[in-house]
Amino acid sequence: MAIGVILALMGTACLIQLANIQLINGKTMAQAAAQSRTITVTLKARRGKIMDTNGSILAQSVERYTIIGNPEEAQAFTPTTCTKQAGDNCHQIDGKPVGATGAAAVARLLAPVLDMDATELGAMLSGTGQYAVLKKDVTPAVKRKISKLNLGGIVYAELSNERIYSDGTLMGALLGGVDGEGKGVAGIEQMENKTLTGEDGYQVYQQGNNGVEIPGTMTESKDAVNGSDITLTIDHDVQWYVEKVLRESCEKYSSPWGIAVVQDTQTGDILALADSDEIEAGSDQAKMTVSRAVRETFEPGSIGKVFTMSGMIQLGLHQASDKFTVPDHITVNGQTYSDATTHGDERWTLAGILEQSSNVGMIIAGEKMSNEQRYDFIRKFGVGQD
Repeated sequence: MAIGVILALMGTACLIQLANIQLINGKTMAQAAAQSRTITVTLKARRGKIMDTNGSILAQSVERYTIIGNPEEAQAFTPTTCTKQAGDNCHQIDGKPVGATGAAAVARLLAPVLDMDATELGAMLSGTGQYAVLKKDVTPAVKRKISKLNLGGIVYAELSNERIYSDGTLMGALLGGVDGEGKGVAGIEQMENKTLTGEDGYQVYQQGNNGVEIPGTMTESKDAVNGSDITLTIDHDVQWYVEKVLRESCEKYSSPWGIAVVQDTQTGDILALADSDEIEAGSDQAKMTVSRAVRETFEPGSIGKVFTMSGMIQLGLHQASDKFTVPDHITVNGQTYSDATTHGDERWTLAGILEQSSNVGMIIAGEKMSNEQRYDFIRKFGVGQD
């Protein structure tokens, strides 16, 4: 009778608890269970490409993954011995048993695929919580290998993007780079960040114990919108050649640095914006260094001779073949002007004066040109205008 009473009491308690779960708190507990299984996964937008005027890719984002581990699940992991009954859902290393349990077993399985030290991985999976970043910028091929390890719910991959640059130091500081979040922090990457940056999407669904989406449980989603591409006026081949010449010239003349700009005179497009610095695009140095071709200020000097000479020819005051006797210095209105180098009287054409960049020769040739005419041509070349 005592045993019967005890069993009756136990049965009654079970019935009360069952009624409590299914009838009274059933809806609340079901919602709580569903909520615990529901996750929001971010769909990363891809950053736009940077291309040269011919469509050659200078910078682009490629598909990569961040490998995430669940320390709590890892520490409770017990490998499944490979048998006929287990099929492919088992764990082994080179055809042999894993030889460990918990985080150590997960680390032994994962280390060869991630090319990491098993001890280091084991330490990362021995912490608290359910989220630990194990490795970033993993290729899709590596991600597929991890999927075959049967570690669902313990190790999974989050989609990300890696920014790569096609030509190393070509336009390095000019292109700049992005930070760990994919935001442009220097160079063209920063200047055009708004255009290049897309908008992330998301998916909300329930996952099973193996970390895989339960079919039919997706409740909300939004597609990612990739960033827009930008096309520069710079020509990759012209830029490469100009940078090559700059480096060779700096070495030849023992110059600490040099810059050069190549412009299409018909369209005004900049075909090359180069300096002699060799900085890897996307590197920490590129993120902290502004291109010399952009930041260095200098007096244009002899460029003004082009304005003057073009005005003389346009107005018919001289022809390029007109000849002049040019000393190395001249005094005008009490002020003496000199050429860059000392020389005797030279017989140069107007074209020769420009080629020699002779200050004295241009002053002599420009005597027929009024200040008003000179000013007018300077304005026509865009100097002093927005």
